[in-house]
Amino acid sequence: MNNGSQYNPFLSIEERIATLDDKISKLIALSEANLKPSPGDEWLTRNDLCSIFKISKGTLHKLMRNGLEFHKVGRKTLFKRGTCDSYFNQHQN
Repeated sequence: MNNGSQYNPFLSIEERIATLDDKISKLIALSEANLKPSPGDEWLTRNDLCSIFKISKGTLHKLMRNGLEFHKVGRKTLFKRGTCDSYFNQHQN
């Protein structure tokens, strides 16, 4: 085993770690690309919704009582962008 170079028993482990690190980095990049929500899947807060659709919070509460779909997450009220777009398109004056 002594051919002029010193034997490093950890070399193969270091190579394996480098390979695994590269694969993990690629998997993270792929998962981040797949986790980006499509425009209709974006979650909006009450303030977001009022700003985007130019309505007051009172109007928003009235719409919620009249069927605008919303989700409670703890104390937050959230709306799916696609659902809101559809609702406002169907209920235009």
